[in-house]
Amino acid sequence: MLKCGSPRLKQELVILFKKCLDQRQVPQAWLEAEVNLLHKKRDIRNLGNYGPISLLSQLYKLFTKINTKRLTGKIDFQQPREQAGFRSGFSTLDHIHASKHLIEKCNEYNLDLYIAFIDY
Repeated sequence: MLKCGSPRLKQELVILFKKCLDQRQVPQAWLEAEVNLLHKKRDIRNLGNYGPISLLSQLYKLFTKINTKRLTGKIDFQQPREQAGFRSGFSTLDHIHASKHLIEKCNEYNLDLYIAFIDY
């Protein structure tokens, strides 16, 4: 319904989302989830065979998706090349491969190598 909504609906959503950003607050209903248990396997009488699923407000999900897309580009742009974890288009495997290659070359040429890994 949100995708097919009229231009008037979309304009009202823009007003609502701007208000949420300006006031730094979202409606209380957006913060509440309806938790349902779904049967996964085996005996339906055993509660351990159920998994919870949270149903959230569609408006809240749309609001957070829009903000995530807006922020991701800005945050990614400010990250150094060396930061590969948790970024689109980057992989920590590239750094692992480069480290492994460096170690192999130092061993091949009998060079000392000192490595420090720092996790902030």
